[in-house]
Amino acid sequence: MNRIAFVSNSPNLIKFVLLRLGHQTSSPLFFENVDSFLRWEQVSSILTVFLDFDLGRRQIDHLLRYVTTHRNSHTIVVANVPRVDQIRNELISKGIDDVIFNSLQMLELIDKIKIESSRTESTAAVASIRIGDILLRRLNRSATVAQQDILLTEKEFQLLWILASRLGENVGRAELASSVWKRPMEFCVHSIEQYVHRIRKKLSLDGRHNVRIKTVYNGGYRIEELDRSGASDSSKKCFA
Repeated sequence: MNRIAFVSNSPNLIKFVLLRLGHQTSSPLFFENVDSFLRWEQVSSILTVFLDFDLGRRQIDHLLRYVTTHRNSHTIVVANVPRVDQIRNELISKGIDDVIFNSLQMLELIDKIKIESSRTESTAAVASIRIGDILLRRLNRSATVAQQDILLTEKEFQLLWILASRLGENVGRAELASSVWKRPMEFCVHSIEQYVHRIRKKLSLDGRHNVRIKTVYNGGYRIEELDRSGASDSSKKCFA
């Protein structure tokens, strides 16, 4: 199954990637624009899409609308992004999973994605965690809150899964940066904050469903299960 796709009309970028990765058995796929990618009959088999920033904002927004409308779980990475914090933060706030600034970063991320994908495929068991009214299923990266399915991006789910699997424990930002973004913390502080904010908003993790994500001063985050009185209780996590 092909799991990585590039959407770009840059001959230099395509040549660079082919020279470095073209010999591998699971070669990436290339599309010149978002429309051609979405018309591909096996689009649902793609896990990660690298979208060239030079294609323009409309192409980025087009792909995000498709993923949201069809509830697909593609990880969307925008490549060749200018080193401008405002642009980076805007892309992350729209739902982009990651941004990269140069080709070397892109290849490093691809290698890590391949390793993670092979590990996921080799895991036969279906794992789930239930905390309060929230159910997380690892196999299809789904979240159900009070019997309602909630759409999460891959990184949102990864971050939430790490916190949920360590109920009541402080999880530092450095660990989240390493586990989810595969980068040092100093490059991910704003991304982590934005993703936690989005997860809280999407799943109403403010205590309404007996679960909340608490910010720990200088220590990262902690997910807590609350009893009906609103008090914290870290003993009710259920694995399956």
